[in-house]
Amino acid sequence: MLKDAYIAVVVANAGVQGAIKFALEALGLSVAVWPSLAAVKVDTDLGTCRCVVVDDLGYDRTVLLPGIAGVLPIILVAERYGGEGSGPPADVWHVVTMPIVDASLFDAVLAAVALARLSPEPC
Repeated sequence: MLKDAYIAVVVANAGVQGAIKFALEALGLSVAVWPSLAAVKVDTDLGTCRCVVVDDLGYDRTVLLPGIAGVLPIILVAERYGGEGSGPPADVWHVVTMPIVDASLFDAVLAAVALARLSPEPC
């Protein structure tokens, strides 16, 4: 399924998932929606994916570590996240908090895509 996709989206809320997919496609990006990180991880064409957008419900560090973390930028969309002084988990490249009322998610995705274009190997 990720054969022609650049961005993998794993978001539990169907409304949020649809809005993210629509907005990223409006920016000209290809998007694949997945039900879980495990489903993304087993895809044979994962090498064509440029980043993974996952919400705090779908974020599972045990699934990420053996094949996604450190290979692809992980963008976490969180209802609430930490507090002052608390950074993202080591395997998360960027955190966007809900509600998404600005361009922070899109800036993070476009930065990940640009980074992937500069590197011959996945990030």
